[in-house]
Amino acid sequence: MAYFETNVSPFVRAFITSDALLYSSLNLVNILFVVYVTASVPGGTVQSATIALAIGFIARVIVDLSLGKASSKLSELGKLRLIMLGMAAISISYLGFALSHNIFVLGFLWVINGVGWAIGHPAKLALVAKHINHNQASQEWGLTDALNMTLIVISMILGGWVVGQFSYTALFLFAALINTSGIVPYALYYRKLRTPKTAKPAPEPVA
Repeated sequence: MAYFETNVSPFVRAFITSDALLYSSLNLVNILFVVYVTASVPGGTVQSATIALAIGFIARVIVDLSLGKASSKLSELGKLRLIMLGMAAISISYLGFALSHNIFVLGFLWVINGVGWAIGHPAKLALVAKHINHNQASQEWGLTDALNMTLIVISMILGGWVVGQFSYTALFLFAALINTSGIVPYALYYRKLRTPKTAKPAPEPVA
């Protein structure tokens, strides 16, 4: 923790924290989505569930290719706005899952989810490349991966417990809450960048 606070740049800290929450929420939904469709959606099948998932990933690829070049021209604040917008779209898709029992609507929500990932991902990677300490890049990426994997394992167990104790609706609402929490580190960093730095007063001339 001391290394994290003293040696990792503020943006990379925001990225590591946010990505852990982003992938945790995705894992809450991804693992159980097929089960949800076959158990709770009228006419839902394993095939229709996997097609809905695939449509979301196709949408992500298409938007990734079209937005990647455009986002490279944005300022750091502009890239941060894209990242937060993308994460908001992902949260909206999870909220939609909680409200819908129609496979076609669920497929459309996966498109929103994929577009949300694509909106923010290129901008996020560009900022990581700018801010990461290249002399310690392997250590920082290792820290990111370890935290992500730990929370993914926890989310797998937690997702099954939430469905068993409550419902799929509760699972999707919980995923939306976790994903929305991932916007907070970027919002704090964004506010820090926008806050004007106060100049230090000039020293008094010696008489």
